[in-house]
Amino acid sequence: MVHNRSVSSSARPAAAQQGSGQVEKIVGLLFQAVGLLQDHFASCAASCGLSVAQAAAIQQMRGPLTMRELADRIGCDPSNVTGITDRLEARALVVRQLDPADRRIKMLVLTSAGAELRGRLQEQLLNRPAPITGLNGEEQDQLHDLLQRALPTVREQPGS
Repeated sequence: MVHNRSVSSSARPAAAQQGSGQVEKIVGLLFQAVGLLQDHFASCAASCGLSVAQAAAIQQMRGPLTMRELADRIGCDPSNVTGITDRLEARALVVRQLDPADRRIKMLVLTSAGAELRGRLQEQLLNRPAPITGLNGEEQDQLHDLLQRALPTVREQPGS
């Protein structure tokens, strides 16, 4: 005789069902927020004349970075960073420089035009992010604290 080891939803305690429903609602709201933020990011990138990938790269460049570091920060394969960098370099927004410690490594550095564009992009990104602007300062602090607790592996990066 085979026993079904899964527990039906009707057999779960009411508190667990209610908690599961709340988690589902929270996950849904987080996905909506992420979608709004992605749309906002894409809009800001376009207004700066950048693709989303180029804007992500520019946004992460707070100082010299290796191409591998940039790939890690924007979550792509290092081979993709070459094309992104080529396009940014063609627009005189970044330059490749040899790492003085290891001349085999190329460092990506924002030009003055790239730094100015990064500033404009950051200003737009932080000026009106849809899900956050509807919250007052205290609510923003609460959201920040809750997200820090919920995402313990997330560390604030300098300049963010």
